Amino acid sequence: MQKLMFIPSMICYVLACYFPSFIVEGEGYPEVGGWFLSLFGWVGLVMDSSLLSLFYFSWFANVTYLFAIISLLHNRSKSFHIWMVCTFVLGMSFLFCPSVIKDESGQMFAIDSMTIGYYLWIGSFFCLWMGGLCALKR
Repeated sequence: MQKLMFIPSMICYVLACYFPSFIVEGEGYPEVGGWFLSLFGWVGLVMDSSLLSLFYFSWFANVTYLFAIISLLHNRSKSFHIWMVCTFVLGMSFLFCPSVIKDESGQMFAIDSMTIGYYLWIGSFFCLWMGGLCALKR
């Protein structure tokens, strides 16, 4: 049964990749798509040497999310919960990010607001955690 508990979460995750995740200021780049962030979000860690680079660690929520799914599939309750806490902390930390790198030259865009993609991404974590709680209780 726990093998099926991550399917609603994966649906939210795939939808999050389809929709834009946040809106930035400036012309030409109003919305940033989730698929782009999933593939290239880690680049901010390499390109930005300021304190702002701490916010780019939120991309690693994707990695801890994968580890949580693996823990759930192997019935490892304790590691599943640890990975889920890490996933939520990393994912939610992006809410406090004031700006993001615009392009390879290092120009910055202020983030105006989060959109449906971001909330679906966080929702996928929540679905996995709730599904995992139900599955591991049995």
